[in-house]
Amino acid sequence: PARRSPFAIFHGPHRKRVLQLGLIWFLTYACSNTAISFWKEFAVGDRGFTDGQVGASLTIAAVVSLPLVFGAGKLLDRIGRRKGAVVIFLTTIVGVWLAYTLEGRWALTGALTLGVFGVSAVLPVLNAFNTELFPTETRGEAFAWTNNLLGRPGYVLAPLAVGYVAETHGWGPAVGPTVLGPLLALGLILLWLPETAGKELEETAGG
Repeated sequence: PARRSPFAIFHGPHRKRVLQLGLIWFLTYACSNTAISFWKEFAVGDRGFTDGQVGASLTIAAVVSLPLVFGAGKLLDRIGRRKGAVVIFLTTIVGVWLAYTLEGRWALTGALTLGVFGVSAVLPVLNAFNTELFPTETRGEAFAWTNNLLGRPGYVLAPLAVGYVAETHGWGPAVGPTVLGPLLALGLILLWLPETAGKELEETAGG
């Protein structure tokens, strides 16, 4: 058989969906790759934590959020992809914002727990849409474009922008506003993406 062009998906019925999901991945990554990566710098530089306190907070957040992340898939199956996206993305937004604005150690640790859960749980949400909105024969190609090529620049560029802003304004004011990414992403999910839970692939992957 003739070799398929890597751009072939843009000449078919799923071009619009690829671009939509690519933007949603980009906006989501802009927050998820900075939220946890820079929390140590924020806690030490802006809140005066010791390295030991930071380590304890990160450990608590990781352990407590783990069972919640495992339950994300069940949540999506129970209430649907769109409603699940609302719950998980809003949790991400609130958790990350509070993790970079609150003052007390335990309040920050609690917010960090929500943030760790959120930035992990957004992945099953978007992966579910990626899987269910494209037919089997183009699913891998669609994922490569939406996640790795269109979405990944947000993963790479956001930390550079945050680091630049943090030099003059501190880590809290630099990282906190990245929650606008998942906020916009959630709005686009609700605007553009149909509910796919409980439906056959033929219904959801039509383009």
